Formats: sequence, structure tokens, C-alpha cells
Amino acid sequence: MALGRLIGAHSTLTRELSAQLVEEHGLTLNEYEVLLLLARAPDSRMRRIDVAGEVRLSPSGVTRMLDRLEKTGLVEKG
Repeated sequence: MALGRLIGAHSTLTRELSAQLVEEHGLTLNEYEVLLLLARAPDSRMRRIDVAGEVRLSPSGVTRMLDRLEKTGLVEKG
């Protein structure tokens, strides 16, 4: 019973945070997580495959996300 409530609370919090990020910054939660990873990485650089592993997305999904972030000027391909 407690585990179910915890999972429900996590889902609600994640949904609310995601909506707030999109509304205020135009970023999804996954995009924010990638930007945070890159900001903390040495020289703010990571290999795409490593980013994919960290955020639990497919390499092609990360490529599409990074392409979107590049178009907004938030990341640069190196």
C-alpha cells in the first residue's frame, strides 16, 4: 500500500515538474536532465552513447533531442 502511494506521488510530481519546465522554459524533463549532465561533465562534453545510458533513452532518441537543443542554441555538437 505504501509503495503504491509512493509511486503515485512520484508520478504526480514528475508530471507537474515536467509541465512547469515546458511552460517556463520550453524544456522537457529529459532535456533538462541532459543539460544538467552536460553542465556537470568535464569540459561540458559527453559522448552521445554515454548520455543515452545516463538518461535511459535510445541513442537515436538522444540524437533527436540534441538536434532540437542545438537548434535552440543550448548545445553545440563537437
